[in-house]
Amino acid sequence: MSLERFLGRVFPILLVVALVTVLCVMASGCGGGSSPTVYEKYGQGVEGAKRFVEDATEVLDAVPEQYRVMKATNENLVEWELEILPYYDYEGLVNVVKVPDIVEHQPELAGMQHFHILGWAACSAFLDKYHQPHTVHFNNRMFNPVSAWNGDSERYLPTVIHELIHIQGVCDHGWVDENADQDVTMEVGAALVNGGNRAAFYPMIAEYRDIAMAYVFYEALLAQASGDEDALPDFFEWRRSIITDPFERQRLEKSWRHWNLTPALQVTYRGILHDYNWTVWQNLQTAMKTGYTPEIYLPYYSENPGALSDLLEEKNYDGTRRFKMDDFLSLIRNMKALGDDLSTTVPH
Repeated sequence: MSLERFLGRVFPILLVVALVTVLCVMASGCGGGSSPTVYEKYGQGVEGAKRFVEDATEVLDAVPEQYRVMKATNENLVEWELEILPYYDYEGLVNVVKVPDIVEHQPELAGMQHFHILGWAACSAFLDKYHQPHTVHFNNRMFNPVSAWNGDSERYLPTVIHELIHIQGVCDHGWVDENADQDVTMEVGAALVNGGNRAAFYPMIAEYRDIAMAYVFYEALLAQASGDEDALPDFFEWRRSIITDPFERQRLEKSWRHWNLTPALQVTYRGILHDYNWTVWQNLQTAMKTGYTPEIYLPYYSENPGALSDLLEEKNYDGTRRFKMDDFLSLIRNMKALGDDLSTTVPH
């Protein structure tokens, strides 16, 4: 057989093989042998959020009790502050990290604040202009040994990260600052875990899980408002299949009763769900697809700090940028393996 005839027979076959290979790569694998991406599993609407809640709950339920409890004390509050603050530079939030002037827990709060506010920060540009202290305050319930909040790592660690982010300049833009702060909290918390901090694993996965669940809840409220009478009952039935702890079920049901006492409380609650959860999970789903959040209000950050052009731009900066979420994506991609490791090890 001549070379010309051989190539004439073989070349079409090679072309077909090459085309099939390209299509397989574009489809993230052939023959069912490859794992779905984070976006394919969790990044698409309500079903993705529900799937994440279910997978994360399975991981969390297997974590030993020693890794779930995190007692808040004055001493470890300072220790966490010292551990967390350098991440804001390392993860690309700011070039110069700000240390709060005062960090304290507040023992006397009005009823609503006592039960629903985890922490708050005084951080506006007004304070800089008039040289006033930047302060961070935490609800004393996290520090009170008899409180249900004491030892609740999911409330404690993400709140510390969140309030210290406000001090870095995520301020002065109203509720959109809370979206941006929450996005960065998710990434910095993941960076702690990926840096080897086992104590941060449970609270961060639990935080992601609860944000995703609140996203599903808000979607059910929207569906109900649009006339779907089954939306809320279906949500509550699904949530009860996820949350099996009787005391946690009681807490969630009490919370729902409280927020439905008056129309004003209903509006407040929907605002909380929207600002701290629904929008945040949408941003996280964007990150699952692109690797970055959408454009969010953040302080100026330069890869080349100190350059004159950067200093001038920073001085006049009040804008938006995307924030890289590679640690968040790595953590949720590997949460099962990390959870399995914790379930077979004993804390030092």
